[in-house]
Amino acid sequence: MATTTDGAMVQDRREPGEQRYREARFERHPWERISQSHEDRYPVTLWIGIKALVIAVTLPDVNPDELLLTVRGASLRLQGPSSSGTFSKDIDLPYSVEIPPIRVKDGKDTLYILLQRK
Repeated sequence: MATTTDGAMVQDRREPGEQRYREARFERHPWERISQSHEDRYPVTLWIGIKALVIAVTLPDVNPDELLLTVRGASLRLQGPSSSGTFSKDIDLPYSVEIPPIRVKDGKDTLYILLQRK
C-alpha cells in the first residue's frame, strides 16, 4: 500500500523488486543551432551539437564513393570527380573534430557526414 498526498491509501501495483518508472527530461536540446547555405550550387546544412556535428551536403553530380574527405583543424575539405570536372568544397567547422568522419549516403543526392568533437 502507498499513501497519496491527501492521506488516502492506494494499492501499489508494482511487482516485488520492480523499480518505479521515472520520466527523464533532457536539460538541453541535442543540437545547439543549425547553419544552412542555399546560395551555393552544393548547399550545406550543419547541425551543430554539444558533442557532435552533422553535415548534409547535396551533391547532384558527384559520386560519394569517390569523394575524398580531409579534416584540418576546424575545416573540412571535400574533393572528387564530378560530371563537370573536379569538385572541391571547403566547409568551416565551429570546432575541431575527431577523424575519421562517418559518411552516410541517402541513396539520392545528399551525403551526411558525422564528426565528433575533439
